[in-house]
Amino acid sequence: MALVYYPKKCVNIQSTKVLASLIADLRVFLIHPCPKGCGPIECHIRRHVNAKWLLPTYMLHFSNGDQFLLSARKHKKNENNYVISLDEDDMSKNTGNYFGKLRFNFMGSEYWFYDKGATLVHGNTPRLPIINERKEMGAIKYHLNILGLGGPRKMTAIIPSLDKDGNLHIFQPKPCGAPVILDMFKRNKEREKMVVMQNMHPHWNKQLGAYCLNFNGRVTKPSAKNFQLIADDYNYIILQFGKIGRNFFTMDYQHPMSALQAFAICLSSLDPKLVCE
Repeated sequence: MALVYYPKKCVNIQSTKVLASLIADLRVFLIHPCPKGCGPIECHIRRHVNAKWLLPTYMLHFSNGDQFLLSARKHKKNENNYVISLDEDDMSKNTGNYFGKLRFNFMGSEYWFYDKGATLVHGNTPRLPIINERKEMGAIKYHLNILGLGGPRKMTAIIPSLDKDGNLHIFQPKPCGAPVILDMFKRNKEREKMVVMQNMHPHWNKQLGAYCLNFNGRVTKPSAKNFQLIADDYNYIILQFGKIGRNFFTMDYQHPMSALQAFAICLSSLDPKLVCE
C-alpha cells in the first residue's frame, strides 16, 4: 500500500483566497470538488433531536467560524430518504432550499445520493424537457461485519471522477430511479470515471482493548461510525469522520471530494444499519 498521510494542520478556510472566492457562491462551493492543495477542509456535524420532528436533524458547519453549510433529515413520509437542505429548518423538496437527497436500501448496506436535479417519474416522458436533470453524486456500500458488534465496519465509497477539463463525469439515474453508479461498479464498468475509496482498516490496540486509527486529534471518542477513506490514486486521506461528543462529529475532506458528497457519506455512517448492527 502507498504511503497515506493526513496533514496535522488544515488550511484556514477564511484566509484562503481560492476558497473564499468559491464560498461567495455557496451553492457552487458545496457541489464542486475541493480544489487541489486547498484541503483538508475542517467541518463538523451536529445532531439535533427535536421533539417536534422525532427524527434527528444533522447540521453541517465549518469548524472555523461555525458557518452553517447544510442540514439533513429523514423524510417524514419515506424514511428511506434523507433530504439535504440549504436551510436549517426548511426540509421541503418544493422550495429553493432543497439541495439533494440520500437514499438507501432496507438493510442499510447500500446508499446513493443525488444533487437537486429533477428526474423522470416511473419512466414517463414529461411534456416539457427537464432543464436540470438529476445526477448521481456518489454511493456507499457497507459490507457485512463478520466480527459482529465488536468489529470495525468495512465500507466502499464511490464518487464521479474528474475529466481532463476538470468537470465531473455525469451519472444519471435510470428513469425508474434505480441507482447507476453502484450497478456499474458491481459490473466493473466505466471504472475510469469513478474514484473508488475504501476505509482504512484500524489496528487492534491491546492496551486499550479496542480498534484504533490516528485522527491527529480531530476525533476523541471511540465509535464504530468513525472512518477514514483512501483511494489508490491518492496518497492522502480524502475524507475522515469521527465522534467528539454525544451529538458532535468532525468531518474533514479534500480534493477530489465536494462538501455535499462528504456530508452524504457521513450521513450514511450515522444512519442505523442492520448489516452492521
